[in-house]
Amino acid sequence: MLSDVNKKFSSPFLYLREMWRYRQIVLMLFRNRVLSAHKGKYLGNLWYFLDPLFQLLVWVFIFQFVFRIRRENYPIFLFCGITCWSFLGNSWREGCSCVTGMGNFMFEVNFPKMLLVVNVVFISLYYIAFQIFILFFMLYVAKIGLTVNILYLPLVISVMVLMGLGGGMLFAVIGIFIRDFPNILKPALRLWWFLSPALYSIERIPLKYRDIFKLNPLCGLFQTVRNIVLYGKSPTWDTFFITVIFGIALFAIGFSIFYKIEPDFTKNI
Repeated sequence: MLSDVNKKFSSPFLYLREMWRYRQIVLMLFRNRVLSAHKGKYLGNLWYFLDPLFQLLVWVFIFQFVFRIRRENYPIFLFCGITCWSFLGNSWREGCSCVTGMGNFMFEVNFPKMLLVVNVVFISLYYIAFQIFILFFMLYVAKIGLTVNILYLPLVISVMVLMGLGGGMLFAVIGIFIRDFPNILKPALRLWWFLSPALYSIERIPLKYRDIFKLNPLCGLFQTVRNIVLYGKSPTWDTFFITVIFGIALFAIGFSIFYKIEPDFTKNI
């Protein structure tokens, strides 16, 4: 017998309609998380600006002053990758425990639990909005003008949202059945970060390995964002196409698994 708070919907369409009906839950959870994140701290929401800036300074020091990487506008080059990864990494890490971390709320309220993942992605978008502001300020200081190709940026963000939702849903389900999974996910994501061209350009990869390296969906994402924002060019379609396909596939897999498993959530929490 299915749980009253995790009922099975007859179709994905009805499930999505029910999600829209309970959309106020996302707004409530979002507001509570954002308001409580830096409550009681002296600098408050200013940490949304300071955290990514401190991270940028650390990486710039390591790669420009220790490893002597010489690249024009390297801080902006690096911050493009940091911004993208901050969104994806936070969406996936927080998504992994967003269901198991809700406690009694899961048992007391009947609502589509996929909204918990949506909330995590919305919070991640809110965080990177501050980073995008910093990025544009850095472009202004460096006297780098935007071109018409900046209009591609909403497309890139849409693909990132698909990746964030898909990974968040998939990892949330895994996190329910494998409680140690968050501890596995963190180093796995850290390894993926270092294997992706965020801190360095793909040109630094030996030519014989470069085609294999381009299969990494984050490669096309980072290259495309830099092309649009830093260089004023159109997306690198050959590698960004891999990113798009990965985003769509990850979302489809994550949604289908989450939708199928959700009625059994309360039996395993």
